Amino acid sequence: MNMAGGGHHDDHITVALSDEGVEIKDHLKYTSSRFSPPPDGCIHIDTGKGNDIIHIEVNGLLKRAFTVYIDASGGDKLIVGTRHPKVQLQVTHADEKDIVLPDDRESTYEHFAQRIRQWNECNRKGDGLFKKLKRRFIYFFGRDLRFKRPFIVEKLIRTWVAPALSFSNHTDPDKVHYYSSRTHLEELEALACPGDILLRYQDGYPFDRYFVGTWQHAGIYYKKGLVIDAMGNGTYLRTLEQFGEADGLVLMSIRDISRKQVHRALAYAFEQIGKSYSVDFNDNIAEQYCSGLIVNAYKFAGVLPTGFFSNKAIHPDDLLQLPNLKIIWTNRNDLLRQSMKRRREEISRFQEIL
Repeated sequence: MNMAGGGHHDDHITVALSDEGVEIKDHLKYTSSRFSPPPDGCIHIDTGKGNDIIHIEVNGLLKRAFTVYIDASGGDKLIVGTRHPKVQLQVTHADEKDIVLPDDRESTYEHFAQRIRQWNECNRKGDGLFKKLKRRFIYFFGRDLRFKRPFIVEKLIRTWVAPALSFSNHTDPDKVHYYSSRTHLEELEALACPGDILLRYQDGYPFDRYFVGTWQHAGIYYKKGLVIDAMGNGTYLRTLEQFGEADGLVLMSIRDISRKQVHRALAYAFEQIGKSYSVDFNDNIAEQYCSGLIVNAYKFAGVLPTGFFSNKAIHPDDLLQLPNLKIIWTNRNDLLRQSMKRRREEISRFQEIL
């Protein structure tokens, strides 16, 4: 079986193997196609000239053996294989710019995190003049980039400077310049699980009331106090302290999803590390934006339907509409009530139009 690539454009596909057949999922076009299993079990994939991400996965128990041959000539490739004993992966024409992961385990992604970041940074697309101006505008006014005072500075002052100057009794050791305190972050981290969704609000940004809802930024919790999120400077793995420098936080989860689905969502998020921020708020292989990253991750995991919020810019408040959503924790019930009220009003207006 030979599957030709898409010429010069970028692709993000999954090749799912089973005894019943081979399914090719296109995660950018939201399409899939099925083929009968080849008699010899050999599958040939010619990737074309684009920068492609290719997953090899197994559905169910395999009774027959498969060999997947991938021609990696052309653009740069990120290939994620499987350690299934009945699947053999052969990659030809690969070079040092390509990444071949043996599997999609957490430890594998952690080991290759630096290379994935570099791969995505090297494959960032060049901007035209208008997009450059748009990116500079968003970067300058970006609500995700303006940190009032890092927690690390507050910690150093509280630990070393305040005791030396003997004025620590006149300050609340739990308070920082943000409404969200270190105690809030400790509460949040104690409750957070891998794959949970975080929303953030920062005070002092007058443009937000005209462009977005209540919440201004979103991220997906990884583990050990780490968050993957897309901000103005790109998509990166950051600490919860960096994300939590804010005046309001919400922790949410999607109920009744499997551990495998959570793992796949986090695998998708890991593969975005190093991508530039999408100032056009659309889906492509080179850019991400905060809310789109989360929705795309759960589409990739099969939790959300492929048509969910398609062809629509997704704001952080829109994440409150995710099915089976459960709010775990917040330190700003007033903001949460405000955003929920706004969501109900929008739904009511939409129903009136219908």
